[in-house]
Amino acid sequence: MVSERVAQPPVERPQNCLSSGIVTARDVDAAAPSGQDRLTSLREVAMSTTPLEILRSGLTSMHALLDEAIGDMTLEQLNFRPNEGGLSPFFSLWHYVRTEDNIVNYIAQGRPTVWLEGGYDQRFGLHRTSQGTGMPEEEAKAMALNDLEGWREYQPRVWQATEAYLAEMSPDEFNTRTVTIKPLGEMSLWQGLNGVCLSHGYRHVGEIEYVRGIIGLGGLTI
Repeated sequence: MVSERVAQPPVERPQNCLSSGIVTARDVDAAAPSGQDRLTSLREVAMSTTPLEILRSGLTSMHALLDEAIGDMTLEQLNFRPNEGGLSPFFSLWHYVRTEDNIVNYIAQGRPTVWLEGGYDQRFGLHRTSQGTGMPEEEAKAMALNDLEGWREYQPRVWQATEAYLAEMSPDEFNTRTVTIKPLGEMSLWQGLNGVCLSHGYRHVGEIEYVRGIIGLGGLTI
């Protein structure tokens, strides 16, 4: 069994972005942060003083790393599984982005996920609601992405939804409101967003970096 104990701000599209609102691979590449931008983001995390500022800054930095991951990896590289063991970078990416989508949109706000609202389950031929927690190992190993441009459209839309939510929420909700995240159970909203999103997400960034190192792309951090 795959065991799992269990918002880079929204990508700003260039001025020539399609009026349809679709974020393309070119848009993601144009908005990808430089090393200096990431240094600035890390300094902002260090200077943050409130839980909400810390959460937003931390998610911004983590989203930047995951955007960088899909910016220079091919479909074949994202689906690569090391002979040494472990899962593909895409599984880790899919699992985390779907988790954030579920928590921020469905659990915290009671609204449809970006995944279902955009019909991405059908576009990718993947499960409507599963995001990998407790998935049998063989099933997890078989997970593969068939549409890289589609993923480069989906991922920034999740980041945009997260940032929009955090920009409007009241920090008082962090400890006064509880949410239920399966299979963990009931917890404070802060534990859900900071623990199951932010801390959890960085673990999967590490998994992706591991495979990038094996295939010669190098890490994502500075």
